[in-house]
Amino acid sequence: KPLPFHKDAPLAHQAAQEAFAQQGSIGFWKFHDKLFASQKKPGLKRAELESYAAELGLDMAKFKAALDGGTHKAFIEAESKASDALGVRGTPGFLVVPKGAKKGYFISGAQPFAKFRRIIELALKQTGAATDANPAPADDDKATQPAPAAPTPPTAPRPPRPAVVARPVAPRPATPRPAAAPRPAAAPRPAAAPRPAPAPRPAPAPRPAPAPAADPYD
Repeated sequence: KPLPFHKDAPLAHQAAQEAFAQQGSIGFWKFHDKLFASQKKPGLKRAELESYAAELGLDMAKFKAALDGGTHKAFIEAESKASDALGVRGTPGFLVVPKGAKKGYFISGAQPFAKFRRIIELALKQTGAATDANPAPADDDKATQPAPAAPTPPTAPRPPRPAVVARPVAPRPATPRPAAAPRPAAAPRPAAAPRPAPAPRPAPAPRPAPAPAADPYD
């Protein structure tokens, strides 16, 4: 189903259908792989599509005529409508239809192997074909039930979040710190010089005795 927002998808789809018309499934998947490998460069324009067809050995006259005349356009539109009716709105999506049956099983999203196995076993039982002696356990999920004519696809379960894995942390090697260098002992202060004793003061000189007074009657 071409995506509506992909302007080159419709013509690329027609080109792939013409590869299938000329070379069957092998040619289709080769062309399919070439388209996916060339989405960005060189691209999916008409000239590139013709180049890819020539590389795969397709009949170029028929290839160009199919694109010019829209040979496969009606088929592609019918497929698109059918996928809408079935509820196919994205990829991946799978249809398992028993041979000769008009209804089958629709699987939406990426499912585990056990779910596919269960659905295939249910489809084989409808055809009467032998199934595995060890069937997968019953699954009540909608994806294992018969799909109605226009089913509503079950919402694909969200993938579980990855478990948080503890990363081993290597212990940091203990780096001993160098012992602090001893501080040098403080140099002893020199003892203060003794102060000189004060010199003794000289005794005062004795005063001379006063002279005797003269006798006025003498």
